[in-house]
Amino acid sequence: MPPYYEVAPHRGGLFDPTPRCTAPEDLLGQLLDNADEVDLSDRQIRQLLAVQARYRRVQHGLAVKLMVSAEQVRLTPESLTPTAMEHRRQVHEARGALFAQHGINGDVALAAVFRILTAEQIDTLMTVVTADVKAMLRQVAPVLVTAVAPLYTLVATTRAGLREVDPGDPREMRVEDDDRLELWLVNEAASDGEPSPTRSVPVLQGQP
Repeated sequence: MPPYYEVAPHRGGLFDPTPRCTAPEDLLGQLLDNADEVDLSDRQIRQLLAVQARYRRVQHGLAVKLMVSAEQVRLTPESLTPTAMEHRRQVHEARGALFAQHGINGDVALAAVFRILTAEQIDTLMTVVTADVKAMLRQVAPVLVTAVAPLYTLVATTRAGLREVDPGDPREMRVEDDDRLELWLVNEAASDGEPSPTRSVPVLQGQP
């Protein structure tokens, strides 16, 4: 889980298949927003900001190279001749390498961030991130359930048993502390001819 606010593609960009680089634009947002809770020292904050500054400089340099290389494959009628197409192929491959380096730089910077934190601070950060993710998923539950229906349905597992939940009804979204909200695969071959939830694939679990 990251020290930044995760937005793409499986969180904020729900089911968005658009190809994206995994490198974060904002390296430290969530960590710094919770600096007091994570108990960051002044020295750690300065170290983290130094990592972020280096990361931004390197990523900006790559962005400029990608911008320049995009001009080299600007589409014109003349750029589609066999000779020009071979040149374009080479430029596209070089752009792919720059894109890959963009992601690698993100991994390197994140590793540097976690080296600065203590094990206890990392555990605290993970708790904060998990709580934020659960809160966000509850907010987008209507979108999530609509996106995966009719294959999945939202089910509350409670001490009293199972009940399907209407994500658009705040009253139904409320569950007790020991209960859970889960996305379950719908069994379309139910004996009574009606779809019913089966626990074969609980793809999302979360407590309020």
